[in-house]
Amino acid sequence: YDSFLTKKPDDAVMREEIAKAYASAGDLREKLGRYEEADKAYSAAIKLFEQLIVEDPGDHDHKRDLANAHLQRSTVLQVLRRDDEADEAFSKAKDLLKNLPPDDRTELERDWNMAVGFRNRAIAYQNKGNPAAAEELYLKAEDLFEQLLKDNPQRHRIASELAKTRIDVAGVWSDDFTKANAM
Repeated sequence: YDSFLTKKPDDAVMREEIAKAYASAGDLREKLGRYEEADKAYSAAIKLFEQLIVEDPGDHDHKRDLANAHLQRSTVLQVLRRDDEADEAFSKAKDLLKNLPPDDRTELERDWNMAVGFRNRAIAYQNKGNPAAAEELYLKAEDLFEQLLKDNPQRHRIASELAKTRIDVAGVWSDDFTKANAM
């Protein structure tokens, strides 16, 4: 992708497509378990999306794409056990998504990404032995999934993700109960 950038560095459309290609490469590498490579690809996408936003601050699609790249990167960083960086990436994504104007087409995507992001961070906190933080994030995810399901009852995947989130939060409560009774 870098060779395309050197040929037309001022072409915003080309840079947007390359940023999207880096994000897709990150997705693929993540699915293949090549997390270091996925992190590099997401980082390259983030850099390009940030440049595009500087040039056109009103383009909400670039902001949405940047937020999604940060969310995906936060998950990869979580797997790599780079927790502080994962928290920072998730925080950036959350701030970007929160500040996007409402739009029927993208509101579902925005809330879905936030809910999945909250759940992913909750898993990390649970794995680090911080059940209070995990519970708080699971409950935020649950609230978003509930609202999404209410607004989109025909979307069965939302119901499935809501059920998974409820199982996860019940796991936190069960762990707390087991530890309390062991004392």
